[in-house]
Amino acid sequence: MALFIQKEFPKLAGKKVLIISHGGTINGLRHNLEGWAIEEYLKGRKPAPKNCGVTTYKYDEKTKSLKLEEYNKVFWTKEDVG
Repeated sequence: MALFIQKEFPKLAGKKVLIISHGGTINGLRHNLEGWAIEEYLKGRKPAPKNCGVTTYKYDEKTKSLKLEEYNKVFWTKEDVG
């Protein structure tokens, strides 16, 4: 995960990026982007990623890094799918 971030993220500067993934990969990204200690990653942050949950980061010009903007937002309800 760290190699992907180091190698690919600079190429994506200034672009909107959509990553579709499973919970373990989402937590791996969060671990790297947010600087979690390895213990935090291994125990897993709560709440766990929701089915179809959306996590959003925004680039912070002052710190020159991505900052968590929103975690686990769901845009549908059970009524939406019948």
